[in-house]
Parts: sequence; C-alpha cells; structure tokens
Amino acid sequence: MNPTTLSWEGHEHLHIERTRDWYWALGIVSVSSALTSLLFGNILFGVLILVAGITLGLMAHHPPRTVVFRFVEKGLMIENELYPFSDMKAFWITEDEHPTLLIDTPRFLTPDVVIPLPDDAVEEVRAELRAHVEERELEEPLPYKIMEMLGF
Repeated sequence: MNPTTLSWEGHEHLHIERTRDWYWALGIVSVSSALTSLLFGNILFGVLILVAGITLGLMAHHPPRTVVFRFVEKGLMIENELYPFSDMKAFWITEDEHPTLLIDTPRFLTPDVVIPLPDDAVEEVRAELRAHVEERELEEPLPYKIMEMLGF
C-alpha cells in the first residue's frame, strides 16, 4: 500500500452540545470557587479560576476544527505537523462506539496522541502502522479521560 494514498478528515475531538444548564453550572462553580479563594486571601488563584472557567465555556461553545490526517513516507501528518514512525513507541486502536487511534511518543508535552478514526479506515490505518510500529494495548491518557468526562 502506498502510504501517501491513505488520508482522512476528522474532528480534533468529539463535540458534545452543551445545554444552558451546563453553562450555568460552570459559571456557578467558577464564581463560587473564585470567591472561596478570595476569602482565603489568594486573589491570584481566584482570578485564575475565573479565567479558566471563561476559557472552558468558550472552548465548549465552539465546535472542533476539521483536521486532515494522512500517512506519508516518514510518518503520520496531522495538518502540517509530522509524527515520524521512528518517534512512535507503540500504537493501539480502540474499537468501542467511536474508534480511536492512540499513539505513544517520547514527546514531553504531548506523549500520547489521541486521534478519532472513521469506522471505514480502522483496518487500513492498523495495517499501515503495523508495518512501522509495534501494536501494543494502550489506554487513553488521564488528562484526555478527564476532558472527555467534562465533555471536551
């Protein structure tokens, strides 16, 4: 298989529509946490909580961008960023409700790459990666699980 022919488009992450109640709950939790922080004399932390709450609200409101994923000779391109096969320690594809590609890399800030897969590309992606990288069962990283639990 020619790796340059395997490409697909997908969202950065799964998008969940939020209700008005979700935004109210976010606001109440953010403001009450910031006020508690102020009561304990930590003004900076209170401001940080408010900024984080506003940022989460804005992120939740906007749907994820559509990204192009494609295999090239040296690795996996995600938009304009190359993840070389030589930097990939292992990969795993979860096949639950929404298939997901997990890639373990040695990068410090993004050691685990989580990519949603279309149902019809699972076997082609697995075959392409098996030719270059070890397939080993991986779990979704904790920060990703937390963000998923929060609905991001």
